[in-house]
Amino acid sequence: MADHELLNSRVVQFFKGVIRRNPDLCKRLEEFPGEMISASETLVFTLHGLWSFLTAVGMLSDPFPNFQQALYRGALNQRLADY
Repeated sequence: MADHELLNSRVVQFFKGVIRRNPDLCKRLEEFPGEMISASETLVFTLHGLWSFLTAVGMLSDPFPNFQQALYRGALNQRLADY
């Protein structure tokens, strides 16, 4: 599996956890002091905030520039372009 595919898989895993309201993940989101806000069923974040959170919870270890490049090159970004 290519690096960008693994990264995209982890990002999708994160959002599935949010959608399914994983208790541990939701608690960590509430306590996270970074650029992520969960309010009235809406999750608002910057790209850097998403990276910071995923790194803080151990889902990623890549530096931000690598995360950004892999995310933009991956299939997830291409699928989201339609929306």
